[in-house]
Amino acid sequence: MSDHTSLTHAGYVAAVVAALPVPIAYVSTRLVLPEQPRLAAVLLRSPAATPQDLTAVPQVWLCWTEVSGWSLGTDPDGRSGLERVRWAHLGVLPDPVEVGQWVDDQMSSRPAAGAYQRPYYRVVDDDAAFERSLATYAEHVERGA
Repeated sequence: MSDHTSLTHAGYVAAVVAALPVPIAYVSTRLVLPEQPRLAAVLLRSPAATPQDLTAVPQVWLCWTEVSGWSLGTDPDGRSGLERVRWAHLGVLPDPVEVGQWVDDQMSSRPAAGAYQRPYYRVVDDDAAFERSLATYAEHVERGA
């Protein structure tokens, strides 16, 4: 079984964040429990918010799971949870630039791709090819690429 106690997805998430066309307020790559899927959450900064204002509402979150890939949702008051979650349907590890383009389309009211139905691309289990792909992104971050 893969080591789900490490943050091996942090490099991939960092590559996606670097490709995003919108300002970022907060990034979390976290593990809830070792036996659960790896997750990431990126709070996109509202253009109207000041750099110190993390409480601007509504909050727009870009999220990733190692099972379903990327989604975008809105938290209307910063504490109720995500609504109107739209899934990218780009696969579980799409190219970071492709994710950035998808976010740009969603944020500019051009939702050409994606759907409200959550996809399931894989199960959390041994997947050497998936782990190698994540490791490649970690190497890019370590080299500063």
